[in-house]
Parts: sequence; C-alpha cells; structure tokens
Amino acid sequence: MLTKEYFKDHELSCKCGCGKMPDQESVEKLYALRISYGKPITINSGARCKMHNLEVGGKPSSKHLIGAFDCNIPHEDEIAFLKCAIEVGFTGIGFYNNEFIHLDCHHDQPTMW
Repeated sequence: MLTKEYFKDHELSCKCGCGKMPDQESVEKLYALRISYGKPITINSGARCKMHNLEVGGKPSSKHLIGAFDCNIPHEDEIAFLKCAIEVGFTGIGFYNNEFIHLDCHHDQPTMW
C-alpha cells in the first residue's frame, strides 16, 4: 500500500480484523495530508465493514464504508491540520466532542459539521 512510510495497514483497516481497507483515493489524500502537515497523524478509525460500522453505531451511509479517517490531532495544531486537509482535497470534515476530526473525500462539495 502507498502509505507504508507513514501508516501501517492496521491503522487504516477495519478494526474488526476483516481486512477491509479504505479506497485508493482516500489513502492517496491521507498520504498527501501527512506530507503537507509534516507531523504524525493518529488514526482512531479508518475503513469499516458494514458489520463493524453497525457495532460502533455508525450511520448506514457512513463514509467509513468507503474511505474516511477519524484523526487525533493536538488542539494547538488543528487549524494547520485543517488547512492542509482542505488543500489536499478532503471535502468532508467533522468535529466530534473535541475528541477527533473526521476526514473524507466523498462529498460532492465541501461539507463541515
């Protein structure tokens, strides 16, 4: 996989162990983000199979079923991280309880929540 330099497969794949990986477009954007941001990115959740998505309470239309990443970023770095994410083409950006930032590239137009 393209990201071996910065990410291991187990960081990006479904946590249930089924081996589902994010789509190539998402992985390429994550790789570009890591280069642009210039710091490590901790991935809480990457790809999900339908069963695991249900188990964690994900929406039936969750972008994790295609390719999305929930990232832990130090609060002091969030603005720089978000700027880089937008520049490399992530179109879905979500903020969850001050715990992580969701990123995906599967929205037709930029969307934040």
